[in-house]
Formats: sequence, structure tokens, C-alpha cells
Amino acid sequence: YLSRTFPYFGDYGEGNPQLADLAADLDKLLAGEKGAAEAFLMNTVEKAAAELKGRDLESVEAELLLPGSNGPFEEAVRGVLRASAGSAPVSVKASSLKTGRTVFDKEKAFTWEVDDAKALLKEKLRALVDTAGKSGGIDVSLGVSESPAVREKVRKEVEAFLGESGFPAAAVEVLSAYKPGFFWLTERILPALKGKGVHRLTIRFAEEREDFTRPKRAYAEPGRWLQELYPVDEILSRELGIPLERVEFETGGPGGPVYRIEAVDDKGAVLLEQSFTPRTRAIPLSNVLPEWGTARTTCGWLRVEAGGTVVCDVPLETDLEKFWGFYQEDVLKAVVGHVRKKTGEEPTFSKQPYFKRLLVDLQASEPDYRIGLDEEIISSLEAIHDEIYFDTLDLLRGITRFDPEDKDIAADTSRSSAPGNVLPSLHPSLEGGPAKARVVLEDWPAPAPQVVLRWKEKGHDPVSRKVVFPTLKPKDTRATELVFDGRSGRVGNIVFESEWEKEADYLTVIETLGAWRKLFEAGLLGDTLSFPQLDGVTVRLRWQTQEKDERLPVVFVPGANPAPLVPPRPDEILVTTRDIISPAMAGDIVRRLSALKAVRSYIGGRSYEGRDVPVLELYLPLEKYVSLPRLVTFKPTLQAVARQHANEVSSTNYLLRFAELLARDPEAREALKKMNFVFQPMENPDGAELAYGMQQNEPFHSLHAGRYGSLGVDIGYQTGTKPLLPEAAVRTRLYDRWLPDIFLNLHGYPSHEWVQPFSNYTPYLFRDYWIPKGWFTYFKALNLPIYGEHREAGKALMKLIAEELGANAEIAASNRKLYDRYERWAGRWAPHMNALEATDGVLIFAKRKGPTENRLTPRARMTFAEQTPEVMDETATGDWLEFLCEQGLAYLRAHVKYFGRAGFQVVRIEEEGRERIRLTLVRGRPGRTEGR
Repeated sequence: YLSRTFPYFGDYGEGNPQLADLAADLDKLLAGEKGAAEAFLMNTVEKAAAELKGRDLESVEAELLLPGSNGPFEEAVRGVLRASAGSAPVSVKASSLKTGRTVFDKEKAFTWEVDDAKALLKEKLRALVDTAGKSGGIDVSLGVSESPAVREKVRKEVEAFLGESGFPAAAVEVLSAYKPGFFWLTERILPALKGKGVHRLTIRFAEEREDFTRPKRAYAEPGRWLQELYPVDEILSRELGIPLERVEFETGGPGGPVYRIEAVDDKGAVLLEQSFTPRTRAIPLSNVLPEWGTARTTCGWLRVEAGGTVVCDVPLETDLEKFWGFYQEDVLKAVVGHVRKKTGEEPTFSKQPYFKRLLVDLQASEPDYRIGLDEEIISSLEAIHDEIYFDTLDLLRGITRFDPEDKDIAADTSRSSAPGNVLPSLHPSLEGGPAKARVVLEDWPAPAPQVVLRWKEKGHDPVSRKVVFPTLKPKDTRATELVFDGRSGRVGNIVFESEWEKEADYLTVIETLGAWRKLFEAGLLGDTLSFPQLDGVTVRLRWQTQEKDERLPVVFVPGANPAPLVPPRPDEILVTTRDIISPAMAGDIVRRLSALKAVRSYIGGRSYEGRDVPVLELYLPLEKYVSLPRLVTFKPTLQAVARQHANEVSSTNYLLRFAELLARDPEAREALKKMNFVFQPMENPDGAELAYGMQQNEPFHSLHAGRYGSLGVDIGYQTGTKPLLPEAAVRTRLYDRWLPDIFLNLHGYPSHEWVQPFSNYTPYLFRDYWIPKGWFTYFKALNLPIYGEHREAGKALMKLIAEELGANAEIAASNRKLYDRYERWAGRWAPHMNALEATDGVLIFAKRKGPTENRLTPRARMTFAEQTPEVMDETATGDWLEFLCEQGLAYLRAHVKYFGRAGFQVVRIEEEGRERIRLTLVRGRPGRTEGR
């Protein structure tokens, strides 16, 4: 057994039930799962029933809150109470901790900004007549946040209204309140310049000035008004037929208009010169935390001139401004109120999550369309999605404080905070009409299993008693004994020793485990300890000098037999590179890949919501028993993780496709002779499932609500052996199992501009992702001269990455275009923040940018390069996804080529001591590349 099966119980092989899984289940049992809650609560009920026996009762009630539904247990509780209640009626109700309860449900209907403008115009009609007289000339400028089609319709309606009111010659323009500078240039200036022989355009914009003596949560960037024009230069160049370099941007001096444009012909004569200043208003960054300061947002307007006299010139609230005011004042204040009440006015990280889900469902008429330039879109709907998601998470982080239990949390708490699931649900634009919103806050019914008992005795006041499953945390629990029965071929017993600090906890556990056995024997536990070839487990409890053994029986309940694995047909491609892969699809693909030689797959863990986290391991030899330490010693390993941020969709596609090629393509399969591969194609299945559902309504949005896991926390920042999100532990276990030479964390980012209009326009938490910059990677390796071999290995790998990506003409051309665009719009204006770092024409960010230097840590000794490649895949489908997968495959091939060229020296060390001989094999890392 020890040589062929241990540490597994049934069959040898990663993914099969093993000793570590049993230890994890015992942890769950002490937390109230695996039947412990039922056992504890039954003890409570039986004690109460004994207390009630013989009393003259009028009624008995019990409300049970269990980890999951358990009808037989509920009926058993009813029976215990009936036996003591005499003729009194008995009521027992059970519910699940997993079922959310509604904290609040708010609905709000808003007036449409266009209707507001029309009503105001009607109100000013008398003033128009008095000023201009009937048939007089008037000019109307209206700014609303609507699509071009809706604004054109509104313009015609306003013209018709004014014509019917006696102003048939009224001049009406309806501009956009969202990205007003962009639309001013494309809808007013561009038509005026067509056919005029424009040679050069100069667009001057005002710098945004902030008072840095006043602390704020986020400041606007100096180039904010330039940012609002993105990507207008290429549109003007294309439509006017002039080279892109002749569309110039300059910063304007202090004062004056926000925008000024000058168009000249080839002789330098001015063809047109105009200016424009968008309407803005200052709003709080947070109504809950006013000390965070303010932001400036563009708003709508109505300006009416009659006979040269301004009759009306007022700002108008756009639909999204109205919604945002409602969300800040009515929703977020209520959310924070719930959090403060729940945490006793002391929100801390150890008390998270604060709620189960905050659903924000919004329907509105807004610009939301592709603009015909690569993957660029104009969408205030996507922008409000991002405001809802990131601002809410940031606020909840902002009200959260540290307490002694938070000592292991990183100083950067922005991604360690786990308040709950924030879910903005947006719908396609209404294309006319008022917005409406519904916001529902759900919480778990309680933090732990509990029972509430109520009874009424004749002649006495009603009694209510609430008992909650206690927090049971031993000082230490470890497996110390394993008994194998050679006659039956089974593990007869495993002993776990458990040290307890408090006598009360020690006695509670003894009592609970005793009740657990009774419920087990009665068949009243729905979820128990289930392991193959294991008879039982003994928990040896210790408190000071006292010791007690509690044996728990184990019965294996096999799951459904999976369908037999059928190898794919020779012409069948298993992995799509054109469609987004959901968690269920990824699981199916992984199972089908398992039918191929050299592919080993298993479930590495399960997510917070119970979804599978699949793992692929590809290596030779193919035998069942392979010494992993020897394998890692003689061959380097590449570990790759996909979908940490689950809305970054492409990595699952190209990583699984790469695995398929390694298993099926003869040339690619040669790599298995020289290296090992460990792939995690779906690290965040809960977020992926969320994003997959959202794409139905928001097909080309970034879907950032799927970025993190179920609780609004970044999986990559969940460290330790027992993270809040269990799926986060899979990556760590794989790393410890394989000790890879190179670790790749495959990422993506928006394929278009990322706007947050109520946070000074750009995403203040992710400023360097404001606009795309093509394919790039962050490359972490030792770079100090004293680490010569590591430094040279890093350079060699970077060169291969650049060569492989540059070898594809389409990829190279796309990157050049996007790098140039980023430099024009971002790098040029803020080089301290947006500098590009290229290796042979490919962006590889390898220079130190943080406060600490990379050092030769134990991890760096094993893993000489850790990378985070980024592709523009939020959210990619069809041809664009296929193109991004080509980039991903080229990137992975570069690593295969690196390992193929690198030489690794393995030395044999023979040592003697204490009458023993020890042989050790050691492989030097990193490998030595050609020419070194």
C-alpha cells in the first residue's frame, strides 16, 4: 500500500481522494460542515426537550439554519420536540445558510433627460416669443448623453416643435454630453472641413489643474481633456484624407476654452478656427466619504439664443448623472449602513464578507456602439458598469480597518478586501426613453449554523433561546497514525491529533462528535466523510493532560460514473479559438483532452461556489508511477495559469489549444521529451461563469464584474494554505508540487478605451490600462549584475519572445500600430507613468518599477522568470479572439524554444556520514543558453 497507493486511499494518481483531502474535511467538520452543525444543534434541541418534558406547554417552535438542506434531520428534530411537547403543537422550520436573504430592494424610475430638455424649452417659449417675436431666428444647442441616432431623432423633434410654435427657421443642434469634445470634432467640425483641402489640423486642449495641497482619493490627470478626445485623430485623418502625423495636439495656455481647433491648407492659410468648452459639474467622489474629495464630470446643457440674446443657458443632468446620484445617496449609504450594523460599527477584514450580493440592474438610453476603428467602442453603459463595480469595491475597502486577526493581509488592501459580490447588470441601450434601476442587496441569513427555540408555557411569558454553532479552532491538528489492514486491503484507521487551548472548546467537540456518530448511524447526515478504501478516522483530542479519542466512521459514496473517454477524430479540433469558453465547456474540453496520450487531468480543487478547477499536466514518461522529484530534476517545467481575472477570456482558449497541440501534433509533441507542462486553464470559474452570462447583454463590453471571484476579491492576492476563496489554493499547491523553472500568469485587458466618467474620466485604480497598447508582458527576473546567469537567461528568453511574436507579420503590424497609438495618446503626455519598454519591437516590461529590488529568494532560485502577458481580450470573440489566440500560442512557443535551446547541467553528489551513503541529484537553474 505504501509503495503503490499512499497518500491516496483508492487509486494512485493526482486528483484522487488522498490524506490531505481528509485533513481538509476535518477542518470543514470543525467549522460546522460535514454534519457537525446538525450534531451540535441536535444536542441543543435534546437538552431543551429534556428541559420542557412534563411542562404544560401551549406551543413549541424551532427554526434551524443549516449548512445545506437536510429534510430527514429536520423531521428528526420535530420528533424529539414532539416527544416532550405533549399535546402542544410543534413547528419546525429549516433553511440553508446558502440561501440569501434580502436586506433591501430599491427601485427607481428616472425622467428622461430629453423630456427634461423639451419641458424646459416649452417653459421658455414665452420668453422666446417676447425676445425674438414670431418667426424670429433662434439657435438651440442641446447636450444629452445619447447615441447619434437618438440625437438626430431628437433634433428633428425639437425642430418640429419650434416650427409648430412659430419658429420654422430655428437652428437646432443636439450634441453629446458624453465625450462632448470627441463628438464636437466629429459632428460639427469634421463636416465643416470636408472638401476644403485641409493640410494640417492643430487641436489645442486645456490642461486640467488640480490643487495638490488638498488630499483626494483620486486626482484628474493633466491631459484629461485630451483623453476625452480619444481616438479622434485617426477618424479625422481617415475622413479628411490627410496623414495621421498632420493631426496635431498641443496643450493650451491657462484660461480660455477647453478646446480650440485650427485647420490650415497647404499654404498655411487658416480654413477654420473654432473653440468649444464642455459643460461640467463637480461631484463628490463618494457621498459616504466626502473627505475623498470631488471629481469633475461632463453634463448636459440647454442653450437658447433669440435675436442674439441668451434666453436660456443651463446645465442638464444626464440620465447617468441622475442614476449616479441615486446610487451614491440612496444605495451606497444603505449598503454601508448595513455593513456597519453587521460589524458593530467596526468593519474589519476579518469580518468580511459583508454581504452575499449587491445586484444593480440598470436600463438606460445611452451611446453604446462600435466606432469602426479596431475594437474601439463608445459606451457610457460600459462606463457606468465600471463605476458601479470598482467604486463600490473601493468604498468598501475604504471603510474597512485592520484588526489583530488581519496581520497576514498585505499592505495593499485594495485587492485583499473581500466585501461580497458586486454585480452591475446592464442591458442594451433603450435607444430613447427614461432610465430605470433596481438594486437588491442580499446577505447570508447568519454567519454560522444556529437554532432558535421558542416555547410558551401556560401561565408564563414566551421564551426564546438562540444557540449558534461556536467557532472551534484547535491550536494544531495533524495526522500521526495510519493503520492498514492487509487482510481487507483497506485503510482501517487514521489518527488525527488535535490540541485545544480552551477546555470549553475541548468538551464541546467531544460532545458534538458523539452526537455526530448517533446521527450517522441513524442516516441523518446528508454530507459526511466519504473516502474510498477507508473504514474510519479517529480524532484524538487533547487539552492539557486530558485526552479523548473520538472515532468517526467513513462510508464511501461514489459519484456518477463519467462517460468513457473517446479520443477525438483525426480531423476534429477539440479547442475553439473563436468562442469564449465557459467553465462547463472548459471541463468538457479537459476531459476530452485526457483521452490523448501524455495528458493527465484532474480536479485541482473547487471554487467558493462549488465549481471545478481543472488541472492539466503533460509530461513523459506515460507510466502510472513516475517519480516527480526525479522528473523535475532532469527536465525543466513550465507552469501556466489562465483566467485569474475571469473576464480576460482568451487565455483559456490558447492554453487549452496549446495543450491539444502538444498532445496531437508530432512536431509540438517533441517538446515533451525536454520539458514538463502544468496548466490551470480556469483558475476563477465563479467569475468566468458570471462574465459568460453577462456577455448576453453586453457582448463587446469588458465585463469587469467577472474579473474577481464571488466575493469581490482578487484570487491572485489570496495567499496562504487556507484562503477565503478555496480555488486560490490550487495555484500554490501546483507550484509547490512542480517547482517550475518559469511561471506564467496569463492575463488580458480591455480591447478599447476604459472610461469612468464620475472618477475624472480615466480608471484611477488602473490608469495604465486606459487605452490599449497591443500585446505586452510584465517580465520579472533577477537583473542585478551579481546574478549574471539569471540576467542572461532572462535576456535570452525575452529575445525569443520578441522573435516569435515578430515572426508573424500580422501580429507585428498590429503591435506597431497600437504601440504608436498609445505613445501619441498616453506615453507622450505622461512618460513617468506610461513609458513603453520594447525588446526588439515587442513590449516587455522588465525594468524595476516598484519600491523593492528582485533578489535571489528561495522562489527565485527555482523559478528564474515570472511573467504576466497581456492581450486585448476584454471581451473578444470571433476573428479578434482567433487573432489573440495566435499571439498567445506564439508566446508559449517561445518558451518551448527557450527550453529546447537551454542546456541544464545535472550533477550527482555522493556523501557519507553516520554509516550511510547519500546520493543527491541537483539540476542547475537557470539553463545555459547557446553562446554562453
